[in-house]
This record gives sequence, structure tokens and C-alpha cells, in this order.
Amino acid sequence: MASQRTSNRAPVTVRVPETAPPERPWSATAIEKFLGCPLRYWWQRIERWETPSTTALVIGRAVHEALEHLLALDPPDRLPERADAYLAEALTSELALVAGQGIDEVEVREGSARAMASYWDTEAPADVEVAPDGLEREVRTDLAGLPFLGHIDRIAVTEPGLRVTDYKTGAPKPKYWWSYWRQQLLYAAALEDMGEPAAEIELLYLKEPRAVTRPVYPAAVRRALAD
Repeated sequence: MASQRTSNRAPVTVRVPETAPPERPWSATAIEKFLGCPLRYWWQRIERWETPSTTALVIGRAVHEALEHLLALDPPDRLPERADAYLAEALTSELALVAGQGIDEVEVREGSARAMASYWDTEAPADVEVAPDGLEREVRTDLAGLPFLGHIDRIAVTEPGLRVTDYKTGAPKPKYWWSYWRQQLLYAAALEDMGEPAAEIELLYLKEPRAVTRPVYPAAVRRALAD
């Protein structure tokens, strides 16, 4: 039992059950939330406190969905007009989900359009060889004793081997570099455990067009698992 006092509120008593939380799988995002702030993780994931969506989250979900559909096409069909059509469909769905939550629709549409336009400055989608079942790939295994469940944005076949890519619609933030790479390394560890070793991990930034690729080193994977 613990009490927390703030300047404007009465003390709040928190009763923590002695039994462990349910053994549901941990995602890479959940692990990052826990490592960032265990108390925040508790309220969001265990107590299920609702947190409002944000413009950035809506943009991210819409752009991710559009790119998933775009890369599912045959390479010659991966054209800007197809991407724009998929983005329009995704925005219709996402904006309907957050209706009445104070999200600025104009800001979402403009931000999504900028991110999608930047994508074409980051890579040529026709040149990407998507691995079989390589879009929004679900990986489920045990990592360092934890049940792990993840969904990988994209797995591509490259000359060195499989490349795990994560789309980022926000700006690069140097202080979070290890956090970003740790998520990708956990995906690489999961694929390794499933008999599909990855040779590279990649962050594809769309707000400020930039692709950053790193080889998968065993020492880096061990560090991510140790965390």
C-alpha cells in the first residue's frame, strides 16, 4: 500500500494486489513504457486507465496502415496516387474513432499528407522486396523469460539478409535512440527464436526523411534482452 500526495489533491491510497499481474504477453511498446515509468505502466496496462488519443498517434496509425497496403501491392503498382488513396481511407476510419475527442482534423490531415509525401524522399517502394508474410508480421515467443508478442511493420529481403523496419512519423530524438533500437532488437531476437534470423534493423523517419540502418550484433541483442 502506498500514498501519493500532490499539491492540489488529497492523498490517494493505492492498493497493490499481492498476486502477480496476468501473464499476458509483453509487447516491445509495453516494455518501453515499463522501463520509462513503472507506475505509469501500472495505471495504463494493469488498471486500464484510459488515456486520450493525440494528433501524433492518429497520424502514425493512418500512415502505417496506408504504407502496409501500399507495400502489399506488386512493385510496379506502388505509386503515389495509390498511397494517397490508401491514406484517405485510413484517415476516414481513424478520424471516426476519435470524433469528439478534441483532435484537430485539419492538423491530422496535413500532418499525414506531409509524412506520406516525405516517404517518397526516403525510399523507392518499388525497390523493396517484402519478405513472405513481411507486413505487420506477428511474432510470438518467450524472450528472457517473458512471454513476448510483437507486430513488425515490415520485413524485407536485402543482400545481407532479412531487414526489420519500423516506420517513425515523429522527428528523430537522439535521447531515445537506444529505446528505438531496443525495440527493433527485440523483434530481431524474436525472429531468431522463430528460426528467421534478421541481419539488419532499420528506422524509417518520415517527418524528417531519413533511413537509419544498423546490423544486428549479438552483443546488442544480449543487451536488449538484459534490459
